[in-house]
Amino acid sequence: MLKRLWDLQQEIQAVKI
Repeated sequence: MLKRLWDLQQEIQAVKI
């Protein structure tokens, strides 16, 4: 579960930039 959250956060950060 934590790994999935980390992956999601990374994707969101990439879109934010």
